[in-house]
Amino acid sequence: MMKKMIKTLMICCILMTLFGAELKAHASEPPTHFPLIQNGDPVPWKKAEQLLPRGSIFTVIDKETGFYFKVQRRAGSSHADVQPLSYGDTAVLKHLYNGKWSWRRRAILIPVNDQLIAASMHGMPHGRGSLPNGFPGHFCIHFQGSRTHKKENMDPSHQLMVYKAAGKLEEYAANASPEQLIVMFLAGLKQQDKAIVQHTLSSELQSSAMIRDYLLEIHALHYELVKKETRYPPFVKTSVAAKVKMHRSDKPDIRGTLYFTLKRSSITSGWKITKISQK
Repeated sequence: MMKKMIKTLMICCILMTLFGAELKAHASEPPTHFPLIQNGDPVPWKKAEQLLPRGSIFTVIDKETGFYFKVQRRAGSSHADVQPLSYGDTAVLKHLYNGKWSWRRRAILIPVNDQLIAASMHGMPHGRGSLPNGFPGHFCIHFQGSRTHKKENMDPSHQLMVYKAAGKLEEYAANASPEQLIVMFLAGLKQQDKAIVQHTLSSELQSSAMIRDYLLEIHALHYELVKKETRYPPFVKTSVAAKVKMHRSDKPDIRGTLYFTLKRSSITSGWKITKISQK
């Protein structure tokens, strides 16, 4: 049954890719009319590493668009370092990033052994590459619990994209601590991902002009939590502060400390950001 499901999904991806390419042949952004409804499994890195050993060739499906391409895993001990398999695969990857290489994370699905694995990728060539594919280096794919090479830390943006690929953003936000929710919000802004950001906000903030402008204007963001949450009785209101550097297109950068107010309806409910201010 799983084999039939995977086969059906791949056929749908082919049709969506061809149809979407025809519709958007002259557009500046890749088509987003055909997001995949199917979610992946958040497989821990140690298991994913065994399922996708070095030298293996596998398919990467972009969850937002249905576009797919093939890669080969070449290296990586804390996550997978991969290269597009051919010039055509490189063209699809570059199209997903609007024709420009980018560090921006994207939620992806990887079919392997009758299973869809939830994962995350960026689109920036770096390091060494050896395949004749027109891609100057390799790029990284992260899985649940995978880590970066240099700092050996889990990358929050990659982990959130894994949750997105698994359809678990809402569940993660509902169980997040106030500090985790703020990291989720800031990481979502950094990736310009509305789906991630919206899960952290109250309904009032979701429709605010400030959030809309942030999502449209911010093209780079650095952040660091500088103050632990301060709880107010009866544990349904708290605050978190973060030092930020937000780089915006055609507008002055935002530098300083943002103060977040969070509330929840009961001690068992999830937190939501209700107010953002800068002092």
